[in-house]
Amino acid sequence: MLKKFNFRDILPQCISSISIIRETIPFIKKHKLWLGIFDYKWIAVLSIIISLAFTYFVYENLASNYLQGFYVEDIQNVDQNMNDAVGEVRSEGKRGAITSGTKYLLVILLEIVIFYFSVKTLSILTDKERRPTIAEFIKAETRMLKLMVLNFVKGIIVLVIVSAILFLLGVSFLSPFVMFLVYGYFMGYAFIDNYNEQHGNTIKKSGQIIQQHLGAALTIGTVVSLLIYIPLVGPLCGPIFGSVAAALYGERHKIEHTLLPIEDL
Repeated sequence: MLKKFNFRDILPQCISSISIIRETIPFIKKHKLWLGIFDYKWIAVLSIIISLAFTYFVYENLASNYLQGFYVEDIQNVDQNMNDAVGEVRSEGKRGAITSGTKYLLVILLEIVIFYFSVKTLSILTDKERRPTIAEFIKAETRMLKLMVLNFVKGIIVLVIVSAILFLLGVSFLSPFVMFLVYGYFMGYAFIDNYNEQHGNTIKKSGQIIQQHLGAALTIGTVVSLLIYIPLVGPLCGPIFGSVAAALYGERHKIEHTLLPIEDL
């Protein structure tokens, strides 16, 4: 499975993504992307409600499922046996499931907003005006739900493997950091998929393209994962930022034309 990922270009892609991230806010300001969303008043109101609710929920989740794991005795414990390993993996799995599930649910609930800003950005970049229809919003929401459920399952599998390996190596305290990057990749995956969706790519083909742009998904997703922890505005502005950044990256590199490995063509 790892052979399908493009690790060779991860650094150049990360650098390119950082450059685009720096351009994202100026792009949003220049084109006043937020204006059009008020044409859909129900979207604006719903987005604000979701953002306020998740500010509380995300911080409660951060305190109870991440910070609780940093106990000195966990690091100093050298009596590692099978029961301890199983308990550690289960505990980390529970924390990871709640943490990733919280972020993924936020993205699912805000998919309408994410899709709108992705479409708006691409319309400006291609100079082709487009106004999303209700049917397109529903289609995008359904696709995002399927995608994030799939990513949730993948994330749990990776978490169990990583937790077990790090525990056996005696560095289980690194698990939250490693998994934060893994979850960041899956977050970036969701935003880039919105771009691929607009070019008619299926979920499967979109996934293959994103695997070739691992560095971009990792960088954009990690930044958004940090932004959503900003009180009140983070849960809303973070995903909006991610959708615009992903569209800018996708259009600049024309990732829809990415050459896939021969066995995937």
